[in-house]
Amino acid sequence: MRLVNIACLFLPYLAAAQTAEQVQLHGTVTDARSGKVVHTTVEWRDPAGALMALAPVNADGHYALFVPADARGTLCVLAENGYADLHVPLPDLGLDARTFGIDLVLQPR
Repeated sequence: MRLVNIACLFLPYLAAAQTAEQVQLHGTVTDARSGKVVHTTVEWRDPAGALMALAPVNADGHYALFVPADARGTLCVLAENGYADLHVPLPDLGLDARTFGIDLVLQPR
């Protein structure tokens, strides 16, 4: 009985975590000069710079990852051979958004 009572204390936190609205960030990653796909990893970092999520770029140049609707921070492509690091601030996604497109263009060094 004691174990059940303790478990019940966490139910509000579990419910809140499951109902948090998620937005799918998606887009392409290309080379600024050639327009060709850059096979890399896109990262979402919080305002303090901590890595929160990442997604690989597929063969067609697309990435997708989920973030909370109220997410803040930046989308980043870091340490990609031959390219300058890219930091794109997340715009206000809106609490009603389900998807949001952000294409990323990397500058060759």
